[in-house]
Amino acid sequence: MKFLDSQVAKMELELSDLIENCDYNDAEKLHQILDDHKDKYHAQHYLILILKWWIINIYGRQKGYHYPLLNSKLIQDKIEFCTDYLKAMDIIDPGLSHNRGRSLWELYSVLAYQLSQEWNEQKVSKSQFKTRIQSLIPILEETIRCLTYYDSEGTLEYQVCKMAAKALVNTKETLSFIDLM
Repeated sequence: MKFLDSQVAKMELELSDLIENCDYNDAEKLHQILDDHKDKYHAQHYLILILKWWIINIYGRQKGYHYPLLNSKLIQDKIEFCTDYLKAMDIIDPGLSHNRGRSLWELYSVLAYQLSQEWNEQKVSKSQFKTRIQSLIPILEETIRCLTYYDSEGTLEYQVCKMAAKALVNTKETLSFIDLM
């Protein structure tokens, strides 16, 4: 379907208004807006990415949306939203940035949670577990590279960088331990 420029502008204005008038902590409403509009826009349209960013920062983080409370679809959504956001950043903001670092941290956290659950439920073999945990190391290393220059202890970026450094050590220790099993 082809749209006139004026139609596109009107659609974007309507979606922009919906986003601006939405409570950024209301994951259900944000997800509903996304679901209502995702077929009308590219997965990496800036307005769709704004919705995904807000959802990424709710799922796994906010009360009522911690990982154990999320169903597998919402876990997969967070992984997809992180991936879409990072793909867009590869184009519009390549290199080291706090947005990339925070997005990578969110991707790491959801992937690590998912893997932990699958391991505990014996849904992955030892070799699959090892392969997937090894894939988390580059994510953590890039997170740290992106956020290492934020040295003010009061910033979220500083805190995430420190958590990523701890997670990297723990991930490497887990790999050593899994080899002993």
